[in-house]
Amino acid sequence: WAYLLGDTVRFLSLDPPRLIVTGRTSYILSALGEHVIEEEVADAVSTAARAIGVDIIDYSVAARVTQEGRPGGRHEYLI
Repeated sequence: WAYLLGDTVRFLSLDPPRLIVTGRTSYILSALGEHVIEEEVADAVSTAARAIGVDIIDYSVAARVTQEGRPGGRHEYLI
């Protein structure tokens, strides 16, 4: 079998071979052709948090793609 590069893994055992995905080497958000890297997202979230005086523990972001023929698309943040 093949495995798409970009994930980091840790072996739990060699016999039998078992591994766990521990992270990613990079994150890119580009569903709409924007090519935003994780560092840019983290900087934007951090800047916004400082501007309104809050601490952010964790967040998630995803692309929201509109239906075909409808204008626009957006990123949706869950903070």
